[in-house]
Amino acid sequence: MSLAAAKLGMTQSAVSQAVRKLEADLGIALVLRGRRPVTLTAAGLMLEWRAEPLLRDAAALPQALRDAGDVPVQQVRLGLVDTFASTAGPGLVRELAASATRVVIWSGLAPSLGAALLSRDVDAIITSDTLDDVDGLVRFPLWKEPFLLLLPQAWRSDAARLSLDALAAALPMVRYSARSHIGLQIERHLRRVGIAVERRIEVDGSDAMMAMVAAGVGWAISTPLCFLQGMGHAADAHAAALPPPGFNRTLSLVCQQDGPASLAARTAEAASRVLRRACLPRLQTMLPRLADRVQVTAYSTTGVPIP
Repeated sequence: MSLAAAKLGMTQSAVSQAVRKLEADLGIALVLRGRRPVTLTAAGLMLEWRAEPLLRDAAALPQALRDAGDVPVQQVRLGLVDTFASTAGPGLVRELAASATRVVIWSGLAPSLGAALLSRDVDAIITSDTLDDVDGLVRFPLWKEPFLLLLPQAWRSDAARLSLDALAAALPMVRYSARSHIGLQIERHLRRVGIAVERRIEVDGSDAMMAMVAAGVGWAISTPLCFLQGMGHAADAHAAALPPPGFNRTLSLVCQQDGPASLAARTAEAASRVLRRACLPRLQTMLPRLADRVQVTAYSTTGVPIP
């Protein structure tokens, strides 16, 4: 009751009275008050289970009605993972602003974007974490890229002959924060290949990582799009293929299944187009051997993948 009151901005007594009134209206007990902690009855559990989709539908109904009435979208709220926001974000916003009166962008790490989508603070997110354990979401894969090895330029000649074990013994590794999805992906890969690397240096963003590597602080595992984000330091950093086995990262557009379908399709098409026209050519110039392994999924304006 206390948690519900805090979330709703009500007093605890007001929440208790509302629950008692609901029980009186339904003629059945919903809460077992004699237990600590307080638990739901079987009827209360059924109400909780049935109420959640009803509340989601009610929240989505105004937008669904506007879509049905063919009313132009007035506001677009997007969450963008930092790497995308810094590279393809400006182009995507320019595309969406042509048909929306207001575009609101949230940028940050994948976990915070996922939470914003689930709480409906944003309409869609572009992220590396597609929330596969959550039902009721639609996913549009956009960009698949290989992970790569980043070294200071002074170590360029050693890139082909050094194993990750030897590199870790010779130079500190600059890690992505464990709070980030990309950081977790890299940690899983190191465990898979049986490489233990001392945890000494962590950063939250690709620009900071590129700066650390360029300054000779250490080496890193990153991706082509992250390299593009930190391209201001590219002259002093060398990107090379990761020793096998390699692994990949995928960025996808994720939105609620009951959200406006036209918005999701239009955003997926625009995001894919911006990645193909703005980001891929730059990578083909800067990292030709690695950029050839990048895959971009094209979409029609109705959200259908184009071969």
